[in-house]
Amino acid sequence: MKKKFLLTGYSFDGYHGSMMHIFEVAKELQLKNYDVYIVSVEITNKIKDYVESFSNINLISLDDFDYNLYFDYVLAYHAPILTFLIDNGLKYNKIGLGSLSSILKMEQPSLLALYGYPLFVSNKRLVDIMFERYKINSNLFINSVPEDYNLNLEKKDNALRKIVIVSNHLPDELIEAKNILEKKGLEVKVIGKEYDYQLVTPNLLKQYDLVITIGKTAQYALYLGIPVYNYDHFGGVGYINLKNLDIEEYYNFSGRSSFRKIMSEEIVNEIIDGYEKSLLEVDDIKKIARERYSLSKNLDSVIKIIDDSTPIMPTSPEWEIYNNHLSEIMQNLLEIRKLNEDFYKKKLRYINFYKFINFMTFGRCYKNTLKILNEKYF
Repeated sequence: MKKKFLLTGYSFDGYHGSMMHIFEVAKELQLKNYDVYIVSVEITNKIKDYVESFSNINLISLDDFDYNLYFDYVLAYHAPILTFLIDNGLKYNKIGLGSLSSILKMEQPSLLALYGYPLFVSNKRLVDIMFERYKINSNLFINSVPEDYNLNLEKKDNALRKIVIVSNHLPDELIEAKNILEKKGLEVKVIGKEYDYQLVTPNLLKQYDLVITIGKTAQYALYLGIPVYNYDHFGGVGYINLKNLDIEEYYNFSGRSSFRKIMSEEIVNEIIDGYEKSLLEVDDIKKIARERYSLSKNLDSVIKIIDDSTPIMPTSPEWEIYNNHLSEIMQNLLEIRKLNEDFYKKKLRYINFYKFINFMTFGRCYKNTLKILNEKYF
């Protein structure tokens, strides 16, 4: 009988980072012969159909969750969902917690991370932040690349002809650079919300000589052996090379290592003048990427850490306050979703309340005395 594995994530409404991370983990778990479930709050029919085209992956709305199911493993992203599930009778053996960002409030770790439940974060910078901010020793589950990227691309000549920019937030200087590159005779395609919004796949990326992007897509391209020019709305270092690989990986290829912003003409000059040099290191970088970013290997390590964990379910007053408020907020969100679209917009009130509670019970206020909650925080 297959073991059951539950993943949680708030939004399955588009091809964004958290959705793709959770979905790729789900696909890999399916290959490892688990019966895989994903529970989410925001689900579109398009994404549900795509996810469920993989036979063992069940994408379920939180308000349709079957509490009679028993899960051998839970890997929970977006803490309020897990809190709500536990409060309503989730049956499970082992739980791991996940965080993909130190900025988004929904990515703040659950209080359970203070009680021995293993926390997994997506880059080394987050490991340091979790310790500096919360004194939590988290585990690195680095942004990883699924097995369908194990392609050996045909060797081309050294000419730069086709470029793809993958971004949901193009800065003006990159838009201008795109126009200049096209005037120079290069083919430049943009994948992102304001342009051609589609799923990034190995078959898509392998068509291009250069990928301009940040974040996880950089790891996809490095894994395939395609040069990466690292630049987006935070700026960026330019070409990823052996010298800067480790520091850019530390900052999740986000551009935050330097916040370097340059003019469009400088971007164009760097891309054209540095392309052939980037090709000299691409095979060595590919070898490193395949060692570090294999989702299959990294997921095995995650499961082992969860297996070896010995957490204790908290019973403190702080946990009760945290648990009760987050569960109530999720219940309110689910009720609002059943109403018309205009009223649904009122969910923002509850999301702001969630942000405040999360900050209160897990941030600075958690270390002192919990304050009385009232309407002034809305």
